[in-house]
Amino acid sequence: MPAIMNTFSITRDINKLTKEKVQIRTQPINPLFNAWAEIDLGALKNNINMLRRRLGGNSKILVVIKANAYGHGLKEISKAVLEYGIEWLGVTSIAEALSLRKLHPNARIIILSAGMYGHSNLIAKHNLTPILCSRQMAELLNEAGKGYGKKIKVHIKIDTGMGRLGVWHENALDFIKYVSTLPFIHIEGICTHFASVSSSEIDMDFTKQQLKYFTDVVESAAKLGIYIPIRHIANSGAVLIFPNAHLDLVRTGISIYGLLPSTEFYTELPLKPVLSLKSRVGYIKDISAGRSVSYGRTFVASEKTRVATIPIGYSNGYMRNLSNKGQVLIRGKRAPVIGIVTMDQIMADIGHIQGVSAGDEVVLIGRQGDEIITATDVAKWAGTISYEILCKLNIPRVYFPADGTSSFTVE
Repeated sequence: MPAIMNTFSITRDINKLTKEKVQIRTQPINPLFNAWAEIDLGALKNNINMLRRRLGGNSKILVVIKANAYGHGLKEISKAVLEYGIEWLGVTSIAEALSLRKLHPNARIIILSAGMYGHSNLIAKHNLTPILCSRQMAELLNEAGKGYGKKIKVHIKIDTGMGRLGVWHENALDFIKYVSTLPFIHIEGICTHFASVSSSEIDMDFTKQQLKYFTDVVESAAKLGIYIPIRHIANSGAVLIFPNAHLDLVRTGISIYGLLPSTEFYTELPLKPVLSLKSRVGYIKDISAGRSVSYGRTFVASEKTRVATIPIGYSNGYMRNLSNKGQVLIRGKRAPVIGIVTMDQIMADIGHIQGVSAGDEVVLIGRQGDEIITATDVAKWAGTISYEILCKLNIPRVYFPADGTSSFTVE
């Protein structure tokens, strides 16, 4: 989505209506927006501090901001986390890395994916750090480093069981030995990725085996005089439940944004969701028993009720899988999504909610009064994971600063 960068000021006063403790803004975010995400940078700062507490100061944090910072906005999230003392940013493509380098000339940026053939000169020119898992890429980077008269820092990726990227751990020592002979390559780090510590079925035995494979490779390299200063293996799940894997650096993604990797997780850390998804009631109509709603007539009213049409749909990332399954919050109460989710509108049954008017705030992710809908809830209804729910969002994002001031930025 093209960036719309403006700065606005609003009053953040809210109405507390009767005993329902419903929180509704006295002013709209922007009358041009049908739907928007509110990004609480104070919650982001809280989560960083909570994860630092968990790490105990022994490991540094790399914040993963690939996929437009998990739908939270790469520009503003990267700016915020660097202000909060984060040194490392992780992305998945050269395009993301170059966007970040333009914004942050001195940030430490690591590209966490492979397939960067043709990009070696850009990596050298802009002081980016790639992961490395092939001789061909090593040779291309070495040539680029030679051309720019500098050593390129790399992190070697080994595969200990994920089966995705990396040199298999059985072959990793030979690969490390080869890369260490290249004059314009500096092996700054070594990493792998857990397969089962963030999944819906946590397998700690396999996770421990992966850590052992990784440790064995690092120790074997050290015995040959190849000391690699930065070791990292822990993702959000391992940060939360596997302290032995914290090592020198941890790669935090979903936890930074205030969510847990899966429903299997429990943590006492008071993480706070950073993103809320909101819209407004656009239109209200009464329907009688036997009337249908939306395409395909998948919802037919069994009794007289009222229906609110809300201007958000699958073009904004509110998934079609939520048809007849999702819920929204209106005036502090849950309202079921009825009928098929359309490209730019959904319908909700509000027959049980008194006093709903066109223009009322609708919360699709977030809190309203005493009720809360999380991205994990939405993912469960849609049959997916919270990561996908967040990454699919295609709406304006409104950023509230951590200091609680009334100014905010819209992107």
